[in-house]
Amino acid sequence: MRNKIRISVVVSAVVLVNALLIYKVSGLNSNAEKEINLPGLTLNSGDLVFRNGNGLISRLFRNSSLQEKKFGHTGIIVFKNDMPYVAHVQQDRPGPALIVEPLSTFWKEEICDQGAIYRLKLNDDEKSKLLDVMTKNLERKIVFDAHFNMEDHTSVYCSEWIRDMIVESTGDSNYFPLSQAGDFRYVAPDNLYLNEHAVLIFNYTKE
Repeated sequence: MRNKIRISVVVSAVVLVNALLIYKVSGLNSNAEKEINLPGLTLNSGDLVFRNGNGLISRLFRNSSLQEKKFGHTGIIVFKNDMPYVAHVQQDRPGPALIVEPLSTFWKEEICDQGAIYRLKLNDDEKSKLLDVMTKNLERKIVFDAHFNMEDHTSVYCSEWIRDMIVESTGDSNYFPLSQAGDFRYVAPDNLYLNEHAVLIFNYTKE
C-alpha cells in the first residue's frame, strides 16, 4: 500500500508541475537549435534515446528506476525526410501526448544535463516489423497514461510505449525486464537499457 501511495504522489506531482513547465520543455518557444555532434555515429530507426532532465518531473521519473537512477525520460529514433528525430510520449502536454522533435530539442540544454543512445539487438525481420509498428503509432492519437496502468493499452507513458512497440515487433513479452513495487508492476527507464538486448552507442553531456 505504501508503494502505491508513493506512485500516486509521483503521478500527482507530474500533473501539477508539468502544467507549469510544458511550454518551456516542448521547445515551442525556441529558435533554431544547434545540431548534436555525433562523431562517427549513424543513428538507426528504433535506437532508444534517454535524457536526465534537471526539473522536478525528470527527478521523479528517474527515481522510479530501481537499479540505476540515471535517466528520467526516453524516446525512440524515427526518420523524417531522411533526418533522425526523437519520438516520445510527453506527459499531460496540450494536444496529443506524442511529440516528434530533433535530437537537439530533446537534449535541449535548458532541460537536459546528460543523455545516452542505446541500440537494441534486433534481427532484420524484427527491425522491419518495428518500422511498421512505429509508423502506425505515429498516426495514432496517443494518450498519456497518468495512472501507469500496464493492463490498459489505450494510454501509455514514455517507457511503456516503447516497450509495447518492441514486444509487438519481437513477439517476446519478456524482452525487457519490469520493475515492481509491492504488487505494482511498471516499466522504468532503466528496464529499457539494463538488459541483454541493449548496447550503449553514445553518451551525451551538456557542455
